[in-house]
Amino acid sequence: MNLKERGVTVGDLLIILIIVISTILIFNKANDNDKKSNLYLTSYNLHNT
Repeated sequence: MNLKERGVTVGDLLIILIIVISTILIFNKANDNDKKSNLYLTSYNLHNT
């Protein structure tokens, strides 16, 4: 069936919500890893100088 004919259902909204939440979580984890590695490298450089 066409989306225009049947409209947006609760299932469609649930799938969109799951995709949005998983995307946000993936980007947050990637940003946390970058911050941790930068913090580690900065502290390593400070201790070795």
